[in-house]
Amino acid sequence: MADGKSSGVARTQAGAAARIGIVLHDFAPGGTERIIIRLANHMAAAGRQVTILCGHDQGPARGLVGGGIVVRALNPQVSRGLGSRRRFAQRLAAALTTPAFDVLVGPGNYHLAVLAGLFDQGVTIPMVAKLSNPLDRPDLGRLRQALFARAKRSQTRGLARLVAMSRALAEEARTVLPAAPITVIPEPIIDRPSPTPSPSARSGPPRVLAAGRLVAQKRVDLALHAFAAWHEPGARLIIAGDGDERPALEKLARKLGISDRTQFAGRLPDLTTVFRGADLLLSTSAYEGFPATLVEAIVAGLPVVTTPSSVALPEIFCHPSFGTIATSEPTALAEALAAAWRGPPIEQEARRALAARHDAGASAALWLEMLDSVVAEQR
Repeated sequence: MADGKSSGVARTQAGAAARIGIVLHDFAPGGTERIIIRLANHMAAAGRQVTILCGHDQGPARGLVGGGIVVRALNPQVSRGLGSRRRFAQRLAAALTTPAFDVLVGPGNYHLAVLAGLFDQGVTIPMVAKLSNPLDRPDLGRLRQALFARAKRSQTRGLARLVAMSRALAEEARTVLPAAPITVIPEPIIDRPSPTPSPSARSGPPRVLAAGRLVAQKRVDLALHAFAAWHEPGARLIIAGDGDERPALEKLARKLGISDRTQFAGRLPDLTTVFRGADLLLSTSAYEGFPATLVEAIVAGLPVVTTPSSVALPEIFCHPSFGTIATSEPTALAEALAAAWRGPPIEQEARRALAARHDAGASAALWLEMLDSVVAEQR
């Protein structure tokens, strides 16, 4: 593998998991990549030697990697595509001929197949994976869900530990993987101290933010229909994100007569600025694991209106001022937007408690404690 540029390698702290390898196909612009890189940065800052093992070292998330982390890409590289996870696993296994790592970490469900491939290729380094999306998917139907669950049981059979992002997600995962060792660790979402947001006077028209990839899972078309059904004078919709569905969504905005009130902002490296320019967050996903953007928005002071996309939502909406979980119908979502706009501001003690629960440094410490125990158990 070829070494990527790095300004240095973190000094190794005494600990069973002193050398951590993170298996990451590439630096795609998704939340999974953003979260694992944030976690890796904190692990390196804690003194661990962290290496990102990737099939391809390019992508929008590459710039988030801190200087204390080594990036090693396959040479030649493996881009995403049909069969790419199998090829990535085979070639990565060949490159791991010496035990250069104490533990390997997979950042989400997409990489379960890669870790399973490493296991099948005889890699004996203990492996841990985070569950980034639900394992119980009612939208698949009974037969497809049964096949999906069977595939996940096969893909996780060689793992030393699975990490769930909430208690509810862990309970859901155990219905599919009853024998799997699952640990609950809150997501490392909040990376900076969280100042008290300036209270919104709400004197001007509301600005609604919808943030995420423009793909089928996010159902941004539903966000457009919901916004069109909210007849609030002067309201504006900001869509932060990009993807294959953008042309169709722009066409739909014109058809609904809201294109003059809808801004397609494209992919943004950081949502902090756009949070400051918005009043509400609207999330219309079909399904999510633990939707980090909702936590980021609440901590930034934005009430949230969301579809029932995750069993973890009650753990996020732990205070009524945080927003509303509405049914996946445009009218219901529009009514929820109206109520959130006229409702009270977010309660500050509850906001600070949510931020503390998802502090990135605290989450990284729990991850390191768990990885140390995994490695110690294997010796």
